[in-house]
Amino acid sequence: MLLTGSRVVLCRHGVTDFTASGRWDGRGGADPALNAEGHAQARDLAARVGAFIGDAPEVRVVSSSLRRAKETAAPVAELFGTGVTPRRVWDELAFGEWDGLTGDELRGEKPDELLRFWGDETFRVPGGESHVDLHTRVRPAFEKFMGFSGTTVVVTHWGPIMSCISLVLGIDLLPARRLNLAPASMTSFMVTKQGPQVEFINDLGARVTPPESI
Repeated sequence: MLLTGSRVVLCRHGVTDFTASGRWDGRGGADPALNAEGHAQARDLAARVGAFIGDAPEVRVVSSSLRRAKETAAPVAELFGTGVTPRRVWDELAFGEWDGLTGDELRGEKPDELLRFWGDETFRVPGGESHVDLHTRVRPAFEKFMGFSGTTVVVTHWGPIMSCISLVLGIDLLPARRLNLAPASMTSFMVTKQGPQVEFINDLGARVTPPESI
């Protein structure tokens, strides 16, 4: 059940060496740590989350179970004096055999499969997950948080954030994938009397990051 006034802020993790090199990195992959730039982004994100939420009376901080998300969430949790609660449901999509490959490699070697990946929510990379699998685990967790009082900050990944946006806006995978969700960006949802609403998407404050090619 949704609770009016509840807010969920979904944040993408900071960059790793995989992110910087355009390598796909899902659950079950190499699980890299943040690099120096990623740690700086995490500190910046904490400041922006703090400025946005202010002195909200009830704040919880959750992350995916992947290292880059937990490390990005740590400064946010420190700011609010709470721990980070890792949850596997917020992990990135499992890319299976594609994990560790670059977007350029996939466009060159598997163009047809890549088109199916982005256009068919049931398509599953060998050893990986489909977008339907992702929605099945992420969306119930998101709706649960929308039923909690106060504010829930979740540090997660592009896939889960995209899934939640597409759920609230009622859009399919193909248009949803055109959303730019930069590293360390914030996307906020709030429950109103009219139902859940997207407050903003891909907020970076004053910092500008060019779109990432994956």
